Amino acid sequence: MDELQSLRKQVEELTELFHLQSQRAMDYAGMAMRKRGWVGLEEAEIESLRHLIDWTADWSYGNFARAIEAKLKEKNS
Repeated sequence: MDELQSLRKQVEELTELFHLQSQRAMDYAGMAMRKRGWVGLEEAEIESLRHLIDWTADWSYGNFARAIEAKLKEKNS
């Protein structure tokens, strides 16, 4: 039973260490984004994606929205 308790304690310690490291990584990424600032799309970039909207459909902004999202991720990573 002592071996099992020892293993459980090691798992708990490693889990805590993992969470701390993850939090540090997220904090660092957040600091980097704040320093650099958000980069938006220029009007020409939005216009270049307008062909993705099917104007005959009731609701077809999904492709357009996903393309905008991908472009923003590209510019901000």
